[in-house]
Order: sequence, then structure tokens, then C-alpha cells
Amino acid sequence: MKILFQYLKPYKFLVACTLILAGINIGFSLVDPILFGKLVNLANKYKQAFESGKSISSNEYFNAWSWQHPGVWFIVLCSISVAMVSRIAKNFQDYFLMLILLFDFLFCS
Repeated sequence: MKILFQYLKPYKFLVACTLILAGINIGFSLVDPILFGKLVNLANKYKQAFESGKSISSNEYFNAWSWQHPGVWFIVLCSISVAMVSRIAKNFQDYFLMLILLFDFLFCS
């Protein structure tokens, strides 16, 4: 472990950025199943209301924009945003990791 720390010491900033971006990527990747669950619960609520004879307006089902009662478009927009942040963090993480490897190859060989 000591050898690894000595090897990575000149790249402290890049290693820290890589680890932070990995955490952001994992965190946002874990939010996506939560949003999908909210979408499934919303569809189930709509189906149960339809079977019981109650009606949910399409405005309430599709166009609600609140955290307490989200609509389909709100959940889809949140899911797209979460996926974009996750992908962007993953790409920057890969970029910083490649910088570490490239600097080591060019300057320490």
C-alpha cells in the first residue's frame, strides 16, 4: 500500500477528482431506480383509480410538477437529468484517470 501511495503522490489532485467524480456517478446512478419506482407507483395509482370508477385527470397524471404528487413528465425529466449528470461525471472521471496514466507514462518512464 505504501508503494501505491508513493506512486500516486504526485497526482493527488487528479486522484481526488477521480474519486469524487466516481462518487457522484454512483450516487446519481442509484437515484434512477427510485425515479422508475415512482413512475411505476404512478401508473399503478392511475390503474387502481380507473378500476374503481374514479378518474384522474390527464393534467394531474401527466403534467403535475411537484415532489409530493409528481406527474409522468416531471419524473421523466428528472430521470433524463439524473442520467445526464451521471454520464457527464463518468466521462470526466475517465478523463482524469487517463490523465494520471498518461502523465505517468510520459514523465516517469
